[in-house]
Amino acid sequence: MEPAVDKLEALFQKAESDLNYISLRLETEFSQQFSDNGQEQLNPIKLLQRMNQAKVQFKNLAEQARVIHSRQQVMEKSDDEQYLQTSVPSVIRKETASSELSTDEEDKENKTEGTENKTQQESDTKPVIRGKHEFIPVDEREFLTVSELVRGRAKLQDVNKVYEVLFHHFKKNKHSSSLTPKDMTKMGLKVTGATGEAKLKVLRALKLIVINNKLAVKMA
Repeated sequence: MEPAVDKLEALFQKAESDLNYISLRLETEFSQQFSDNGQEQLNPIKLLQRMNQAKVQFKNLAEQARVIHSRQQVMEKSDDEQYLQTSVPSVIRKETASSELSTDEEDKENKTEGTENKTQQESDTKPVIRGKHEFIPVDEREFLTVSELVRGRAKLQDVNKVYEVLFHHFKKNKHSSSLTPKDMTKMGLKVTGATGEAKLKVLRALKLIVINNKLAVKMA
């Protein structure tokens, strides 16, 4: 067994020696040939050497790039964790505070609107206080509180015209008796017919005048 191993080892040594000889021979011949022609850069041996050097350099650069990339990933992960620990809770606190502030403002606005609406409703439902010395016309809100069946086709402007004439008449003639439809017609008022009677009925519904069974009118 040992002679066979020794023989195989001798063959390897001879092959290695032959390869070294061939390599040296090629390098010498190519160097001499391309040096004589001034084309040393085209020497295949030199080209192979530069290619091998470039491979080694590229491998080293690739390894360095891999190491740098790994470090960047570690740093980015660390920065992300730090951001989540510091910035995100701060953002959440700000959003929560903003939401609470917005809710408080909405509550205040709702309360203000509610107060204004309540005041407006109270103002709308509050009856108009009229004296006997100053004429205050019926406004649209009062007019619309009267049933449509009572208002009929009477218009607010016409109702106020009748009311104003009657108000000033009884103010000037404090001891005047009730006015009949005929009396009011002489005063230029249209109080006959369905629409004319509706004007008087609106004033009666608002408790501004009193109408007796003979349709005679006086101030309430």
